[in-house]
Parts: sequence; C-alpha cells; structure tokens
Amino acid sequence: MSTADAVHASAPRPSVGVASHAVQMPAGDVADPPLNLRYFVNTVRANWLLIVGIVIGCLAVGFAYGVLSRPHYKATVILAPATNPTAASAGTASFGNYRDLASLAGVSLPTESNKATAVALLSSWIVTDRYVRDAKLEPILFAKDWDPATKTWKDGKEPDYWMRFMMFNSLRTVDPDQKTGFTFLSIEWTDPVQAAQWANGMAQEVNDYMRQKAIDDAQRHINFLNKQLDVTTNSDLRLVLSSLEESELKNLMMASGNSEFAFKVVDPAVVPKVRTGPHRMLILLGSLFVGLTLNFGWILFRHFWRGVMRNY
Repeated sequence: MSTADAVHASAPRPSVGVASHAVQMPAGDVADPPLNLRYFVNTVRANWLLIVGIVIGCLAVGFAYGVLSRPHYKATVILAPATNPTAASAGTASFGNYRDLASLAGVSLPTESNKATAVALLSSWIVTDRYVRDAKLEPILFAKDWDPATKTWKDGKEPDYWMRFMMFNSLRTVDPDQKTGFTFLSIEWTDPVQAAQWANGMAQEVNDYMRQKAIDDAQRHINFLNKQLDVTTNSDLRLVLSSLEESELKNLMMASGNSEFAFKVVDPAVVPKVRTGPHRMLILLGSLFVGLTLNFGWILFRHFWRGVMRNY
C-alpha cells in the first residue's frame, strides 16, 4: 500500500446519522441566553453597582421631596342637619285639597329639613365661589400668580370662577355619615390656622346662603299671597291663603333670626397640631418601588436590545 492510500485510509470518516446533518453556527454568532432567573441573577451580579445606584438615586429623590415639601394639615368641622320646629310642627293636613293650589302658586308648604340640599351646597361651585371671593382667598390660593408688592396679578388675568372652584375643591372633603346623620367637612392646607378658618367659614357660608334664600322665598310668597287675598272673595280660599301666609311669616321670622339655618355646628374646626402629609415613609417605599421597577425594565430592555442588534 502506498503512502497516499495509507493517509486516505487513516482519515476519520463522517459518522452516519444525526451528527452528519448537524448545522454549524457561523463563527462569532452566539445564541441568546434564555430569559430566566439565572439570567437575572447573573445580570444583577455583573451590574450591581449600576442597579444599586439607580435605587439609591430614587430613594434620594423621594427623601428630598418628603423633607422639602411643605407639610399639610387637616381641619374638620362636624355638622348636623338643622331642624325647623315651626315648619315641622305646622299642620300640613289642614291645607287639605289646597296643597296643589299652593304648589302651583310657588308657595312651599312646611316640609322636613332638606339635608340633601345642604350637603350638596357644601360642594357646590356657587357657594364655593361666593366664599372664596367674600373671604378674598384668591391671592392665597394662587400665590404664584399674585404680586404682593403691587397687589396685582402677574399675568394681568385674575383666576375665573372655575379655577377658583377647582383649586378650593382640591382642598375640601365632604363626608356625610348615613348612620349618624352627621356631615364631616374637612379642609387640608399647608397653614393649620387657615385650614380651620376655612372649614368653619365654609360651613357658615352654606348657612348664610340657605338662610338668605329662605328669606327671599318667604318674602316673595308673602307678597304673592297678599295679592291673592286682595282679589279673592271665596271665604274658604281666603282661609287657606291666610294660613299659608301665616306659615310663610313664621318661616321668615325663623330664618331671619337663625344663623345656623341649614347646619348645626356640633364640633367646630380647631387648629390642627399634627400634620397629615406628606407621608414620608410611603414616599420612600414608593421611591424604592420605582427604583426596582426601573432596574427590572432595564434588564428586560437590555436582553431584547441585544437580540435585536444581533440580527443586523
């Protein structure tokens, strides 16, 4: 046997089967590692300085916000629905079939205290805007837009009613308790003295608004009844009109002399001594969560971005 034949015979032959059909990966091309727990652990070990830095940075931002932000205080006034003893005890049944006539005439017969209306007015824009303007709270609520030196608005445009309502409404909480019937009106603000003043002032504003409305309605009803008495000759109808007028006179006198017409102040708001916010511990926990979320998102982005770049 010649030397060439010996070399050819000694050369390894390809094995028959799966190995002979194996696809060889191109040189320099490495398969993407699987996205599992081991990959996350290895990535954290390799980049622990960056990961710890992101977490510390988020905690530092949260700590700075909690320390530098102004504290908030909440003042709460407890209100109970005022009752109208004169109206409640009036003999509504004595009007008999003439109740419809009174309703058509716009005259309100005695009814129970309308608590729902009073509670709704605590959050209404009309009473809110009236109180903000009467108490001159615009320069306080919009201090960034107010120039105290010239006592003018910096941009020359005063906040409108909607801006005043939205700003004050963000400070206010109205919580009616269906079981006890009490209503809790709270104001949360950076100044504890002003928070107590605004809570008490808002409750009084609702009382004044409903009291004045009751006075105006009663006076209008009395004027209408007087005109009807002048032109009515039927004795039964005149009796009913006189009873209605007497009821409206009682309502007028009670509204005129009652400062707590809609709500009785059970417990007025006092200056709070303990702040309600910001909650520094919650801020730190939230900052920690944001830092961990950013790191998790960065690891996912890094994995998929490397896979995209390998395809080019």
